[in-house]
Amino acid sequence: MKILDDKIIIDFLTKNFPLLKFNDSRSEMRINSPFTHDEKFKCYVNPTKSKFIDYKSGLKGSFNTFLKQYLNLNSDNEVDDYLLKSYFDLNKIDDYLNNKQIENIKKVSKELTIPKEIKYFSEELSYIGKKAYNYLINRGFDKKTILDYKLGYFFDGEYKNRIFIPFIENGEIVYFISRSFDGSLLRYKNPSEVNSKKFLFNYDKLEGTIGICEGVFDAMYLKYPVTTSCLSTTLSDEQCKKILSKNINNIIIIPDNDYASYSNIRNNYKMLIKNKEFNKKVNFYIYEYIGGKDLNEAKINYINLDDCKKLNELYFLNNNKFREEK
Repeated sequence: MKILDDKIIIDFLTKNFPLLKFNDSRSEMRINSPFTHDEKFKCYVNPTKSKFIDYKSGLKGSFNTFLKQYLNLNSDNEVDDYLLKSYFDLNKIDDYLNNKQIENIKKVSKELTIPKEIKYFSEELSYIGKKAYNYLINRGFDKKTILDYKLGYFFDGEYKNRIFIPFIENGEIVYFISRSFDGSLLRYKNPSEVNSKKFLFNYDKLEGTIGICEGVFDAMYLKYPVTTSCLSTTLSDEQCKKILSKNINNIIIIPDNDYASYSNIRNNYKMLIKNKEFNKKVNFYIYEYIGGKDLNEAKINYINLDDCKKLNELYFLNNNKFREEK
C-alpha cells in the first residue's frame, strides 16, 4: 500500500484550504497558490494522479513535492513520517505498510556533511556575497543579527546562491538550512541525509522566556524573547525534550497566521506537556497577531507576555475552531 492516496490528498486540502474549488467533473481541485500571492485559484491538484501544477508560482510535480515545499520537509521519508502520524494508527503500522516502506521510514540518519562552498558574512564579500547580504538587509536584518547568527552564503556547488543558516547546539553545527536569494522557485534546499526534526534553531541561547515559531527567519527577526524554530507546523518528541531540558520559565507558541499552523497548536501544546517533568514549573502562552503571514512579514520585533494569551485547556474550550477536536 502506498501511504499517500487520493483520500488523504482531499482531506489535507480540505482542512488546509477551506476556499478550495472543484472543476465540473470534480476530478481536479483548485486552491490559491500557497507559494506566492494568489487570489484566483491558480494551483490545480489532481488527487487521483497525485499531481499538482501551480500556474502562479510555476511549481509543479507530485503531491509529495507539494507537501515538502508547503510543510518545509526535506525528504520523501519525512513526508511519509508526517502522513503516518497524521492519518494512521501507529500501533498498527505493520497492517498498513510493507517491510520495505517500514525500513525506509525507520532508516537511521547519516551524519551531517557541511558543504565546503560557504563564505561567511564576517569575511570580505564577493559579488555573490553582496547580493546575499542585501537580500538579508531588505528582509529587515541588521549587520549585528547577521553576524550573531553566523550566517553565510554558498558561492558554488549544490546550494549556490543560497543563504547558509546554521543550527548550533553545544557550540557545534548539527544542521543547516539554505534559503535562495535569487528568486529561485525552490525557496529552501536542506540536507536530506539527516532528520531536521531532531534539531532546534538557536538552541544554545534558550533560557527564561522563549518563543517557538516555525521559520528561522521569524526566529532571527524577533529580538525578544529568544526564539527557536521547529521548521514546520509540528514539534517532535525530541525537539520538545530539548526545549524542556533548558532553564525555561515561560514558553510562547507563535503560530504563523494561517490555518495549517493553527490546526497544530493543540497537538504541540500536548506534546510539550507530555515531555515536561512533573515537578518542572513552566507557563505556556500563545501569541496571536493580525497582519502578515509570519513575524518577519508582519515586522514584529518584540513580544511581551502581557500581549499573549494563557495557553491551557480553557483556551481551547473557549475557541470554536478547537471544539470539534477530541
